[in-house]
Amino acid sequence: MATAALLLGCCSLLALSNASLRFRAAGVDVAAQKYYLQWSVPSVSDTAYIKGFQILTLKEEKVDGVVNVIMDTLAEVSSNVTRFVDEVSPCCTPNIYTIRLIPKDVSDYPPFQAPFRTMQLGEPTLDSCANAINLSWSPYEQLDPYNLTTPTPLPSFASEVRYHICGYAGGSTFMPDSAVWLATSGSATSFALPVAKEKQHHHLYVAAVYGSDTSYSSRASIFVPLPVRPQHITIDSVAGEGQSATLHFRIDRATEYTRFWAEKSSEISGPYAPFEEFDGKQQASITDNSLGSGYAFYRISAVNSCARAAASSPAVTNLAPAVLSEPAAGVRWNTVVWYDGSSGSTRTAHRYDVYRTSPPQLAGFIASTENTSIDEDFSQFPDSAVCSNRVCYRVEAFVDDDRQQPLARVRSPEACNFAAAQALMPNAIQLSSEVVNLATGKRRSMFEPLCSCVQGYTLYIYAPGGTLIYSGAEAWSGREKNSGSFVPEGSYVYHIKITFVNGDHTEKTGTVTVVH
Repeated sequence: MATAALLLGCCSLLALSNASLRFRAAGVDVAAQKYYLQWSVPSVSDTAYIKGFQILTLKEEKVDGVVNVIMDTLAEVSSNVTRFVDEVSPCCTPNIYTIRLIPKDVSDYPPFQAPFRTMQLGEPTLDSCANAINLSWSPYEQLDPYNLTTPTPLPSFASEVRYHICGYAGGSTFMPDSAVWLATSGSATSFALPVAKEKQHHHLYVAAVYGSDTSYSSRASIFVPLPVRPQHITIDSVAGEGQSATLHFRIDRATEYTRFWAEKSSEISGPYAPFEEFDGKQQASITDNSLGSGYAFYRISAVNSCARAAASSPAVTNLAPAVLSEPAAGVRWNTVVWYDGSSGSTRTAHRYDVYRTSPPQLAGFIASTENTSIDEDFSQFPDSAVCSNRVCYRVEAFVDDDRQQPLARVRSPEACNFAAAQALMPNAIQLSSEVVNLATGKRRSMFEPLCSCVQGYTLYIYAPGGTLIYSGAEAWSGREKNSGSFVPEGSYVYHIKITFVNGDHTEKTGTVTVVH
């Protein structure tokens, strides 16, 4: 029974030794710059069957002139140790490590775990045109334990690894606690990292993440001697006037840049093209005189020696309103957008204030709205106000952040139209009536344009059968050829050609009902 129990215990031990040990990572200690290994045993009770762990590294051994590749034992540690630091510092090429479980009372060691090849971060280089630090590193790999003569990566492991770039910008001495996550390269082993700060050292390393485990590369540093970019460029407002737009902005006075572009684009994400260049960070406004009647996305950029935008303001659109005429009257405009290209944050105006600026009798604030249009009924305006005047509007847009602090204000140019262009006509006449419409001053027994902004017209009236019964430049009285007997009650077709006092022309066709 004792022998059977011992054999059962050995069988359990062998099964345990192959399954319980998990080799979690082989990498570089970021602070100490020494290679380390880390592993775990799932259950505390498993340590009762474990004597310790064997640490191995790949080594070439020459025997009788023949080079053999072997896993050489570096050390043996006790069963309560789950981390080992090699005294070798990272230098030029990655190292390959593995571990093996040492069981109690068993003469044969179980197979060692599949080895890991550590990462080596190369020397960073500076791309001064792109304001970026170029990084490249060797991949973090798990190797086939049965083919170490020619170390072969396991494809299943490689597909799981993702790389994060870590570090910080500061003094010449590396401070481990200052390092933070900076960017992610995915599965790529190279990355162009945007420069965080000029005139400082950038300390960098790579973290390989696979499942719940992480391994680190060697560390590298580079000093960035580029001129200091502006920390902020802000477009406070865009003011429209006629077919131009004036940008009002602020540039960080601490910048060492002296060349700037005012740029615009028809698309929010670009490409942006400069329409004017200036060389002073004290400048606070610039006007685009080539805008026309459309709208654009505007930004201000600091330009480096390679004629590239090294820092840019958020982009802001101008406002391009258009006045509507028949059948709808009012004004509409484009959505105002604020876009921070560096963060990808986009905001739209939360409020539009609409003003009528002309005619003087009707000028003033109309409404605040979240929409991009308002409707107006020109027929409600007194003729004395609109007859020979244009009806004009101006729109102001407000873009705020989450704390309701202003990001940008945008003011449109005036947009104008003649209100009289509606050419309102009565839909019926009562031939026996002597009543005068108090709003228009027109008799209800005469068929003519209701708006006094009409300078002249030619009117055609057709009987139900299509016969022309009247044509002339005066109001129709309801009689054939405006003389003789009244026409019978019923519906008649009219066509009118109108000239307004402002010189505009329009034509209109419709029906009028005759009532005795």
